[in-house]
Amino acid sequence: MDKLSNYDFVLLDDDELLLKLEKQFLKKLGATNVYTYQSVKELTPEFQLHNTQNTILLCDLKLPDIDGVELIRQLAQQQFQGYIVIVSGTEHRIIDSVVTMAKGLHLKVLGGMQKPIHFPSFSKILQKLQYKEQQEVVRTPYKIDEKKLRTAINNEDIFLVYQPKVRVENAKFVGAEVLARWQHAEYGVIPPLIFIELAEKHGLISDLTYYILNKTFQQLAKWQQHNLLVPVSVNISEADLQYIDLPEHIMTLSHRYDIDPSLITLEITESCLIGDVPQRLEVISRLRLRNIGLSIDDFGTGYSSLEKLRNIPFTELKIDKSFIQYVNSSKDDYNIVKANIELAKVLGLQTVAEGVEEKEQIAILKELGCDIIQGYYYSKPLPADEFEVWLRKHLAIKN
Repeated sequence: MDKLSNYDFVLLDDDELLLKLEKQFLKKLGATNVYTYQSVKELTPEFQLHNTQNTILLCDLKLPDIDGVELIRQLAQQQFQGYIVIVSGTEHRIIDSVVTMAKGLHLKVLGGMQKPIHFPSFSKILQKLQYKEQQEVVRTPYKIDEKKLRTAINNEDIFLVYQPKVRVENAKFVGAEVLARWQHAEYGVIPPLIFIELAEKHGLISDLTYYILNKTFQQLAKWQQHNLLVPVSVNISEADLQYIDLPEHIMTLSHRYDIDPSLITLEITESCLIGDVPQRLEVISRLRLRNIGLSIDDFGTGYSSLEKLRNIPFTELKIDKSFIQYVNSSKDDYNIVKANIELAKVLGLQTVAEGVEEKEQIAILKELGCDIIQGYYYSKPLPADEFEVWLRKHLAIKN
């Protein structure tokens, strides 16, 4: 929390006592610039002074002059540059709706909470600042194009990292998710959000996917020679499911490197399940006939339906980290995770929770019957050599 001194905190609430408590708490955390206002009218003359990227606005929804919902709209119109935290005594569903609305208006929202403020939860919201700052870095205008990306693929500048997955019940290793990074001579490591969007936009995504699959099989073969059997999951794109030869390509790699295809699970997002459904179902069915696993990623955030879960031969349901993040503090998120796990069990699917960072989250997921977890609690994504070191240590501990 030592970075809070870099921010200006603007507290907007008509409750004078609450303003004092919030200010005291922020000062204890290291904040140095804290400004309090009891109405929008009082804030307005100084608004431009606070309209910076280093401002954090704590905003009530019930204000004496205009309500907080209207204020959010006005902030969007005035292109507010800072971060927003919604604080209100109203029911949490209304708070969640306003948070969603603010995000839809392209405002930077850290979260929302009910009064009286639960300060540990408030601290947790403030911890999201580091992640938000990383997102801002991701938006850096990299001067890259499809030609440079193709060159990066051909020159093998795209490298892979592996994030471990463990069983909730006993923390035993069960596999890893494969993630790609671009090592750029000028920019350093370019995050996948940037170059995957570029690949999809310019028709390079299948070239990139095939490259990742080839590198994955090469690495699995090396680990197999070291007596390590590592099941992996690989993300594929909507465009990849348009290629009828995808199952044959994977089987060719399987035979070339002597890797059991059942070690491979392909993760697809819900958006992959719209469009030319019959052709995609053909590809999916042929993948499953070859014992290649199929996971529905980011479940519950897009176009999911019970019909799709029923008609598509998934083997795994992956619960999005946006639900896991607050599973131990939000009743709604808890119930959503619980419902997803129960649904998966009915359909005979394995469940994976991603983005697990806290011991309390693990306890809840275990209680709810989740099968597998991945996240920073156990390990960040690691290069192959570091992953092997982590795995051997983990196996030694568990054995």
